[in-house]
Amino acid sequence: MKRLFEDPDRITKLPRPIALAVQEMLVEIDVSGEHTTADETVNLIEEVFSHLGRVWVAEYLKQGAFDENFNRNLFETLGRNVSIGQWISMSRIIRSLFQESGRTTLMSGLEEQDYGEQGDEEHPVAQLISYRNSFSHGSMSAVVDDIRKHRQLIEEVLMNLPCLINQPLQVVVDNNGTCLEANGLWEHVKKSPSSAIPLQPYVQSKDKEDILEFYPLLYVAQTDEGFELQHTTAKNTQHPVSKLFEREALRVWYERYEREIQGHLDFIEDLGKKTSIEITKQVSEQLREAIADRSKNLILIRAYPGCGKTAAIAGLIDSKLKLLPKDRFAEVALYEVKMDHFSQSGITFANFLLRRIEKALELDEGHYKLKADAVREVLDEAFDALSGASREILLGIEDLHLGQSSYRGEPASVLDLYRMLPGKPVTVISTVLYGAVAGPLFFDEAID
Repeated sequence: MKRLFEDPDRITKLPRPIALAVQEMLVEIDVSGEHTTADETVNLIEEVFSHLGRVWVAEYLKQGAFDENFNRNLFETLGRNVSIGQWISMSRIIRSLFQESGRTTLMSGLEEQDYGEQGDEEHPVAQLISYRNSFSHGSMSAVVDDIRKHRQLIEEVLMNLPCLINQPLQVVVDNNGTCLEANGLWEHVKKSPSSAIPLQPYVQSKDKEDILEFYPLLYVAQTDEGFELQHTTAKNTQHPVSKLFEREALRVWYERYEREIQGHLDFIEDLGKKTSIEITKQVSEQLREAIADRSKNLILIRAYPGCGKTAAIAGLIDSKLKLLPKDRFAEVALYEVKMDHFSQSGITFANFLLRRIEKALELDEGHYKLKADAVREVLDEAFDALSGASREILLGIEDLHLGQSSYRGEPASVLDLYRMLPGKPVTVISTVLYGAVAGPLFFDEAID
């Protein structure tokens, strides 16, 4: 069999963005020579991996969006302009999730293409992305041997995925059921599946019994010149990426996620399961005395990993330990800062505080509206109202040190907001690991 780039018929059967990129590259080789095709080669690399990323996301949704951590990753990544590196990262993660859970893809053999491990610079995919990045940064010289090498590498990726040709991208283009293959030629298809929605691309399973839906990742637009296969972006208002989260597989998760980032988080069960180590009698007595002292509103528990600091936070709501003065606090809440989790968000933490203050003041949920550029001002207003009502709240924070970095460019970190709590009507008991916090960490008493 001929190599793919030597076979015009097979090239035209590729998904349209890839087919056009291959054709453009080969025409440039014929007209001007290989040495002029660095940019066309890079364009093809981008088209291939962005398309494969969308395929893997579509496959993931088809399987019910079964991993909560990745759902959050997906939401936060697609909400911005997605880089080629991010498409590859998502492909790698989803492929791994499928393998770990024993799931199979609708597109036969999609998993045959691996994406290497993070940091494996010798992997073909890493070499292709390095080549592409060098070109984008203007640091690459157009050496024929390099161009040829990377053209062959991307050709091998495509040859490793015959499903891109054997299970073509299709789309119904009118209400009469006219169906086309979204390939290099927009070829007609005899019959479309009854579940296909006009202008929303899909791929059929090998037995034609099921389809893989791509909307809004991909959609077809009709222009004066014919049809165009397009993809949504973070700024696309006509086909917003948020429609992805209206799909049944993600809708329930997304509704819960939206509620949680507004501060409706419950860490009690997680903290109770996190450690089997009991709080010592000495620490219990120190903590009880510190909480009882109204002059101390920031209490710090410092420990080494595995020393049971979590038990101190979980113990705040354990009635058997009797750590809290009776009837002093209008609200008691526990917060855990988790690595690579939106609990590291200063805005989420601020919302968590506001919901607890609302509860303490018996206000309607959402009474305080948080704005990203006025986080401290809204918190000050809420704490002033709490002081005016002569009420206090108690807050336990597990792993405060994980909140010292700004989360995804937010204006304030969890630790920044912690530093504004001295003098507020809140008693805060926080746990940190020794030496894990850079810079000043205010406290009225430290328990080691």
